[in-house]
Amino acid sequence: MKNNIFKFEDLCFILLTFIFSWTAWLILIGSGISSASQDNPLLLLWYLGQLGPGLSAVICSILFRKKLGLKFFNKKSKGLEVGSKSSMSSFKLVLVSISFPLIWLIPSIVYSIFISKSEFIISPALLIMNLIPAFIFSFTEELGWRGFLFRNISTRLSIYKGSIIIGLIWSIWHLPILYFSTFKDPNQFIFFLSTYIPTLVLWSIIFGWLFKASNQSILAVTISHTLFTVSYNLIMPFISASIISASILPMTTTLIIVMYIISKKNPSLLK
Repeated sequence: MKNNIFKFEDLCFILLTFIFSWTAWLILIGSGISSASQDNPLLLLWYLGQLGPGLSAVICSILFRKKLGLKFFNKKSKGLEVGSKSSMSSFKLVLVSISFPLIWLIPSIVYSIFISKSEFIISPALLIMNLIPAFIFSFTEELGWRGFLFRNISTRLSIYKGSIIIGLIWSIWHLPILYFSTFKDPNQFIFFLSTYIPTLVLWSIIFGWLFKASNQSILAVTISHTLFTVSYNLIMPFISASIISASILPMTTTLIIVMYIISKKNPSLLK
């Protein structure tokens, strides 16, 4: 049917992504090791699982388009070079990619310091150590979720509808590694998901809009995704101390950003 949301190649991508990532992560969870065991070689499964979307996208690209994956993705993605159909200049694109994650983080920092009186210490060395792997894995995620799946379904759906669907799938994909790295108490984990999943769906809308506004630049979305991931990792130590700074404030701030994007009255977003 012409109106199907997903084509066969999209379903294959989703299936391969979940098989690759969840297999690695479920083995990791089943091993019984702690996420704090930094010297355990099994933690490599954590990183291998995160490669799932990018590898699956390249495989599906080769299988269904008979082209080398990276050539396909680079066909329209030209880093931060904005094409004629883009609504942003390159400078504004970089600024937006950086500013959204910072806006998301600042309210939680302010709350943690001035309301909950938590010590919010950010080590420059820790920040750099987070940036490098975050960029690599954000790129592999965006190669798959936006570069392959969103690019495909956005030809059939609006940015808004397509991003919500991908956001829900993206949220579910994260569940095993979130459980391993964040909570061991199921009740606390479920409560955390009640704000985490809506937040990730909202971020999917932001990334979808940024991908479209940048003339399908994977690099632009990767920059924003990287900073989002790093800022989330900075909030993580305060989850047990303050659910407000770790969950409710980020979700509220993200909603405000999405409302700002919608207020721009982008026709392709509101359809």
